[in-house]
Amino acid sequence: MSLTALLIGTDEVFARGTWDAFRREGASVVSEPDPRAGLEQAAGGSFDAVLMEVAAPGLDGPELCRALRERSDVPVVLLGARADEGEALRGYESGADDFVVKGMGGRELLARVRALVRRARGLLLGRATIRVGALELEPRARRATLAGREVPLTRYQFELLRVLALHAGTPLSREQLLEAAKGSAEASFDRSIDVQVYHLRVKLGDDPRHPRMLKTIRGCGYALIRPDAAA
Repeated sequence: MSLTALLIGTDEVFARGTWDAFRREGASVVSEPDPRAGLEQAAGGSFDAVLMEVAAPGLDGPELCRALRERSDVPVVLLGARADEGEALRGYESGADDFVVKGMGGRELLARVRALVRRARGLLLGRATIRVGALELEPRARRATLAGREVPLTRYQFELLRVLALHAGTPLSREQLLEAAKGSAEASFDRSIDVQVYHLRVKLGDDPRHPRMLKTIRGCGYALIRPDAAA
């Protein structure tokens, strides 16, 4: 995963070491020693993650994080000189996503930053309206409409349809659907995915015997077909 991180208030030695470690792994780093300038850059939305010192001359990391949280949801990692539970708790309370001791290796630090970025991107994706032809899904409200008509779905049915819509045109196996929709092992055993797909077809007005929208892909599973690809 490519990403660009912003370092705020770190010393030159740490900034250089982080730059080298990230660059070797295909990521990039921009260093800003001034907290005020760093806050403006971080709030500008051009960085995937922000790493800032807990304490440095003219910098109170948790306070800066709190100010940034009023303007942005960008993932924030606080960097401490030592493991300090009090500093870590204060950082989390200010809205930081992680607290890291600066002695951590560069590759491990990048791995943790990438995990935060993946989670943040997933949350943003989860908030967006999903459209496939006349079908619209609003994940935050857990609401589905088809040509403006609301489609009543259970939580499980909505999750299944959301995953299918995100991968519209791509066949997904029962196992993939089960895991993505957070079903249980028992549900996989009794083929409840098949049952729920049947109910989805009925609720969407898709003929279960000859579906055009939610198709069975022989030897694989199911796929939500885009209107321009429907036969």
